[in-house]
Amino acid sequence: MEKLIITYGPLLAAVISGIFTVATPFVATGGSAKANFVIRVCISLVVITALAVGVFIFNSYWEPKDAWSVWSENIKVQIDNCTMGQENKEAQCVKEAIKKHKNNIPPIAFHKTIANEFYHDIRTGSTLINIPEVERVFNKYFGINSNTFIGSGSTVPWTHTPQYKNADAREYLAPNLPETHKFVWTWTLRREEEDLKHQTVRQFITHRPPEEESDSHSLGNFLVQLEAKRIDIVSQPPVIRFQQFSSSKYQGTMGRPESFRVFCVSLQDVWDMSIEDAIKASGFTWDPQNSFEPDETLFIWLYVPFHDAEVVPATWGNVISPSYS
Repeated sequence: MEKLIITYGPLLAAVISGIFTVATPFVATGGSAKANFVIRVCISLVVITALAVGVFIFNSYWEPKDAWSVWSENIKVQIDNCTMGQENKEAQCVKEAIKKHKNNIPPIAFHKTIANEFYHDIRTGSTLINIPEVERVFNKYFGINSNTFIGSGSTVPWTHTPQYKNADAREYLAPNLPETHKFVWTWTLRREEEDLKHQTVRQFITHRPPEEESDSHSLGNFLVQLEAKRIDIVSQPPVIRFQQFSSSKYQGTMGRPESFRVFCVSLQDVWDMSIEDAIKASGFTWDPQNSFEPDETLFIWLYVPFHDAEVVPATWGNVISPSYS
């Protein structure tokens, strides 16, 4: 209220003063003092009301936008005016727009602490995902679901009412590799094998051979090193991915062929869970009985990165990083 008085008080005083000045000729024409007073009051009220309405309309349409809205608008304009080639045009345009305006992201409002950097990344991702073109690209090429991806590096486990506070297993973004890659191993479970979901991930992987396309010898070496704790689970974390779909639609990659990256969870975090619980912890659910596809299949991929930073935590900071997108 004080701000309004300070802002508009002088203006109102000037207007009222002007009204009385303008009304003087009417008073001079005669009439009782009471009538003249009524005329002045009425004119003042009308003009003040008009002024108030004008101020309201001005604020409604001309109120300065906050820095995040401006940044979002700049990215939208950049995408709309994009002249990239036709192949993956929308994805290339979104990538270029984010890259161009990355240095213009509104700065951290408070002290630069780890917590504030995290909140800032969340705000950045939330702003981007609310741009329709960006949301489509993130979903198609990263598999980002705007309803469940929280961008903290932990995955929200599957329930009928998922909640971010339950995020637990470490979530990673990995390259969308083919199953023939030396360090990718693939398993499948079909509807009639559903009872195997009660085995632990450890039991299943160590006792069931992977699909023929996988390199069983390299898997054996990996398991030996894993048990001996000679695997660098920090910079090169082994990850596992679960997906369910018709086997006739499988095209030999960990994700849809057009995807740049795929979501996985830490193998260490689900190693001693049952397959059923590990699937839920990854944010996915396997329910073959409710599928109408006769060849509905659960696919399991295990990937062990060979180089640092091939697999990175699934945070908003990494999603929009030019070096990883």
